[in-house]
Amino acid sequence: MADRPLRLVVVGHVNAGKTTLIRSLARQPGFGSVSVQPASTDRIEPLHLTLGDAQLAWVDTPGFEDPIALCERYARLAQPAPAERLKALLGQPEVVVEQAGEWRSLGAALESDAIVLVVDSVELVLPKHRGTLELLRACGRPVVAVLNRPGHPAARPDEWAEVLAGHGVNEVLRLDAFALDPAAVQALMRALGGLLAGRQPLAGGLESAWKADRDRRHEAGLALIADTVVSLAARRETLSKADAADPVRKQQAIDRFRRAVIAEAEACEHRLIAHHGLPPEASRPQATNLVDGVAGRWEDDLFNAEVLKDAGGKLAGGAALGAAIGLGADVALAGLSLGAGAALGAAVGSIASQGLAPTGRKLLNRVTGQLDLTLEDAALVVLAGRLTAVQEAMERRGHGASGPWPRTVVSAFDPAAAEALVRLVTPARGHPEWAAAAPGEDTGDPARRKLVARLAGPLGQLPRSPP
Repeated sequence: MADRPLRLVVVGHVNAGKTTLIRSLARQPGFGSVSVQPASTDRIEPLHLTLGDAQLAWVDTPGFEDPIALCERYARLAQPAPAERLKALLGQPEVVVEQAGEWRSLGAALESDAIVLVVDSVELVLPKHRGTLELLRACGRPVVAVLNRPGHPAARPDEWAEVLAGHGVNEVLRLDAFALDPAAVQALMRALGGLLAGRQPLAGGLESAWKADRDRRHEAGLALIADTVVSLAARRETLSKADAADPVRKQQAIDRFRRAVIAEAEACEHRLIAHHGLPPEASRPQATNLVDGVAGRWEDDLFNAEVLKDAGGKLAGGAALGAAIGLGADVALAGLSLGAGAALGAAVGSIASQGLAPTGRKLLNRVTGQLDLTLEDAALVVLAGRLTAVQEAMERRGHGASGPWPRTVVSAFDPAAAEALVRLVTPARGHPEWAAAAPGEDTGDPARRKLVARLAGPLGQLPRSPP
């Protein structure tokens, strides 16, 4: 463990995205203040975290507004060493009063191990920016520049990269704080590790430590999804003979079952968002036409005939319960299944005596006239595909992102992975006690936990591409 935290001071002009970058990198939605109004950060604020064996302190700073006057004062000072001249400049009372933001930011930069300069690449390169670069160079610290919003139509990242390199910036990276590209974040960690390894040996492991942390978060997210898939595969509502025969009561049971499924799916989505350190408002979806492969509300996905038809087409043979003994498929109810009744006599006894496995229970229901209401395999695959798409979207979503986000559900999974998922989760059909009484509840069953762990592999293969 390092003797002291690596102090990474984040600087830049107002509204460049400094606080947003720190929030996104650290997955800390409550850190600092983010606003469209300029100068929303008015103090030095550190955020401490551990990455591998290294202790980091990301330090947020007020934005530069007009450093040109400071540059003129700096040029008139006589100290030969740039850092000493800068310290003398910051010691002038009028600078403390008149340019408090720049005074705080440059003071923090002088005490840093490295400076992370955030640049809004949409802005024009102006004299004030060149002035900021001259003052940062005087700090005598390594500088990594992050070009924010590089994909914006009006961005000029090439122009900025040329200017930054000409002012002694050590590394120039393109990293959108609002939509994180894991490869870009990894490049930032690699750059910081290389620049800081001479100051603190543990810094050399920043890249691998960040990747390990990202992988752990990803696997934990898959476990949340697997838990919900198992719970919903196990969920069962049995209708009595009388309720099954009454169209009104039967429809009420179907509606009640659908509401419970949707509530559990939404709860998992909210847990995923919180797990990835994003604020609750990130749960707002962008509802668009299903023909485009994107849907909004959960009921549009799980209980939409076209979505289910697409998902079902990716399953080779299905898991129609009882097909192996010639019972035929259940009656499809847009994502749900109800066993249809016909007495099969003595065949019930031998199978029911084995603990009412899924097939045995179905046979028993055919004799008694009861119906089991369950979620179909195609609906489970759609559920899993959408939740894994949510996970991918949240892994890339920055804290400054605003507005809804698209959810890819149609054709968003690999057929082989979908088949593997259905095959693995089928045993849950015979364990209605595995359905959580409350979303996310651990039933404590070791076999259930083992199944949840085994589902991570197929779940990780469902999305074909990031949403």
